[in-house]
Amino acid sequence: MLRNRIYNGVYRPGSPLPGETRLAEEFGVSRVTARRALDQLASDGLIVRRRGKLTSVATWVKPRPVAAAGFVEDLVSLFQATQLTGYKVEMTETPPWAWAFLKRQMATWVHRIRTRDGLPFSVSDSYLLVELGQQLDPADLHRLQILEILDHKLGVPVEEAEQHIEATVAPPDIAFELGIESSDPVMRIDLFYRSEGGYPVACSRVHIRGDKYTFRTRLFRRTRRRTSEGNDIWRESV
Repeated sequence: MLRNRIYNGVYRPGSPLPGETRLAEEFGVSRVTARRALDQLASDGLIVRRRGKLTSVATWVKPRPVAAAGFVEDLVSLFQATQLTGYKVEMTETPPWAWAFLKRQMATWVHRIRTRDGLPFSVSDSYLLVELGQQLDPADLHRLQILEILDHKLGVPVEEAEQHIEATVAPPDIAFELGIESSDPVMRIDLFYRSEGGYPVACSRVHIRGDKYTFRTRLFRRTRRRTSEGNDIWRESV
């Protein structure tokens, strides 16, 4: 949640964050858990912690338009509740769906399998430009998503992302890794990342077990009220 608030601009660059006690009360966790969350954000370069001073958002953090859409950052938070059980990284030929975006014959392939509550949850295949893939730190793959790695580890700010969501059946190899039948439903999410100037830098295809994930959203209707002065006031209602 703190990570989302930083990405979404709730906590602006350079602004102070609430203290450990207040965070623990707000999120219903212990101070130890709140402290660990802050330590992780500091390790990822999102906040600055100085002894005897307020913890603040790093001044170099730039809220992203991609975060305003919400769903990409929701995925980041979702995968933080999972465990990485296997991964591999290698340079390979770019599959057609990724080539259509990257326009590169070769790419760095990152394959990751995640579990949740002890059961297979998702399989992801990410393709990065080779020059970026060569800079990957294996330790980051255990705890960070591609968006975070690009932004905070590789120094390639993501200015725009496009997402495609589709309910489909699991391909045989994905079904095997997810522990389901090849005819079972999965949610497939394709993510396409662009840096400044709209330059393609990476894309990901994530398969999530259909029985392990529910996507909920709340919709609002905009209503109009006219004041006595003849002005229109718009407000959102459920």
